Amino acid sequence: MKVIIFANVFWPEQFLINNLAKQFKDKGHTVTAYTGLPHYPVGRFSAGYSLLKGPYRQENEFGTIIRYPMIPRYKHFAFLALNYISNLVSGILNLWRLPKADVYFVFAVSPIFKVIPAIVLKFFTKRPVVVWYQDLWPDSFFAVTKINQRGLPATFLKFITNWVYKRVDCMLIQSEAFRAELLKAGYDKPIHYVPNWALPAQITSDPEWLNQIPKNKKILTFAGNIGQAQGIDAVLYALKELNDPSLQLVIVGDGSAKAELEKITEKLELTNVSFLGRRPSDDMPALFSKSDFLLVSLRKDYLFSLVIPSKVQAYMQAAKPVVAFLDGEGARVVVEAKCGVSAKAEDISSLVSALCELLKADQSQLNEMGKAGQVYFEKHFTQAKVVAQIEDILKDYSQRKSL
Repeated sequence: MKVIIFANVFWPEQFLINNLAKQFKDKGHTVTAYTGLPHYPVGRFSAGYSLLKGPYRQENEFGTIIRYPMIPRYKHFAFLALNYISNLVSGILNLWRLPKADVYFVFAVSPIFKVIPAIVLKFFTKRPVVVWYQDLWPDSFFAVTKINQRGLPATFLKFITNWVYKRVDCMLIQSEAFRAELLKAGYDKPIHYVPNWALPAQITSDPEWLNQIPKNKKILTFAGNIGQAQGIDAVLYALKELNDPSLQLVIVGDGSAKAELEKITEKLELTNVSFLGRRPSDDMPALFSKSDFLLVSLRKDYLFSLVIPSKVQAYMQAAKPVVAFLDGEGARVVVEAKCGVSAKAEDISSLVSALCELLKADQSQLNEMGKAGQVYFEKHFTQAKVVAQIEDILKDYSQRKSL
C-alpha cells in the first residue's frame, strides 16, 4: 500500500503519527509524510531547519518526508494566523512534489486546514481521504482564543469545517464523544473509533536530569505541552490551598503558558514546584517511574470534555495512579479503569480533595490503582491493536476510488 500522510506536525516533533509511519514502513508499506518545517511546541523552527535551507526532503526510518516552507507561530496570535494561512497555501502549492499513492491519510490536530490540500489532491487523483480526527475544529480554536462565535471569522471557520466534512471519505475519531458532534454538524460518511495509544515503555537507564527531582517527597508529575488549555494555573492555586510540603509538583515540558506559570509560582511563594523544561520523549518512562502520581489537566470547556488526552494512555501504561483534573471523556476513562482520582476541571477545592485522598491512601491501594490502569491500557490502548485497526481501514480504502 502506498500512503501519503498529511500532518501539521511530524518528526522531529513528538507525536504518535511518527510511530504510525514507522510501523507502516516496517510492515512494507510505502510511506510519504507531507508536512511543514518543524516548530512545535516552542513556536520557532527546530535546530537544523530554516526557510532558506529546509531541508525540504528527508529519508529516514519514518519513510520519505516532503516539507514545504511556512511561517512558525512564535507564540503570538498574529503569527498563529500567519502560520495557519501559510501552511494551507504552501501545502496546496507544493502538492506537485508528491508521488502517486493509494490513499491519503490526514493526522488532523488543530487546525483542520491540513485536510484541504489532501482534498485538493483527491480532486485530481480520485484517491480517498481518511482523516484521524484529534481535535474538534473549530471548537478547539474557540475554546483557546475565546473569540465571538457569532462573528464573521467564526462563521468563516465553521463554513470551512463543513466544507471539509462533505469531502472526506472516512473519519477516525480518538474519542467516542466526537461521533455525536460530527453527526450534529451534518457529517454523513463512515466513522470509526480509533483511540490514541502510548508507545511501548522502555527504561534503559535514568537520565541525569532526573536527579533534579527532590528525594523523600511524593512526586506529582505533569508531562507535556504547557498551554492555556491545560489550566495548570489552577493546579498551582490548589497546591497553595493544600499547603502540604511533602507533595512536589514536577512540570516537564514547554509551551505558551510556561512563563506565566513560573510567575504565579513565584507570586504564591510555592517552594514545592519544579519546572524541568522540555525533555526527550524517550525519557518519559523513567520520569513516570520516579513519580508517585501522574497529572492530566484541561480547562473547563465543553470541547475539552469530549477529548481523551493522549497522556492518559501513557500514564495508564506506567502503572501509576492518575490525577484526572478535567471533565468528560478523559475523567470517565480514569474512573472506569479505577486507576486514580478525578476532580472537576478548574475546581480548586475538588482537586485539593482528590490529592488528599491519594496522600492518605496506603501503598497497597496506590499499587492497585496503578495495576488497574495498566490492565485497562492493555485491553484498549496498545499500539499493536490500534495500528492494525488503522492499517485495515486504509487497506480497505486504498482499493476504492473516491466518490
